[in-house]
Amino acid sequence: GERMAGALERALAGGGSAILIGSDFPDLPLEILLRALEALAAPNPPGSAPFRAAIGPAQDGGYYLIGLDGPQPDIFAGIAWGTDEVFQATMQKLQGLKADATVLDRWRDVDSPEDLEELLARLSSAPEGVAVHTRAWLGRR
Repeated sequence: GERMAGALERALAGGGSAILIGSDFPDLPLEILLRALEALAAPNPPGSAPFRAAIGPAQDGGYYLIGLDGPQPDIFAGIAWGTDEVFQATMQKLQGLKADATVLDRWRDVDSPEDLEELLARLSSAPEGVAVHTRAWLGRR
C-alpha cells in the first residue's frame, strides 16, 4: 500500500492524473484502460466530488487498476493486502472520501496454475494482437 501510494504521489506530482496497473493481467483489454483515462479526464463541475478515481475489480477480490486525479495516500492505509476484501475496503475508503469513483469491468489475474490455464483459454480465442509478449513467452515453454 505504501509503495502504491508513493508511486501515485510521484506520478501525480506534476499535476494531471495517473493510473497504476497490476502486472498479472496480460490480456487486459485496451478498452478498459481507455475508460479509466476518460473517467479521470472528465471535467469536475463546481460543487462536485473532491477528486476522481477509477478502479478495476479483480475476480479474486482485489483490484487490477487504480487511477486518481490527485494524491490520496489515505486510500491505501489500513487495507488488509492480499485478502479477498481489498476491493471492498478500497471502495469504502473512496466512498468515505466522497470520490467520484468509476468502477471498471471485473477481470481475472494470474496467481495460480489454474489462472494460467484460464488465461491460455482466453488467449486461444482472443485477437492475435492481445498479449503478444505473453503469448511469445508461453510459446517458448
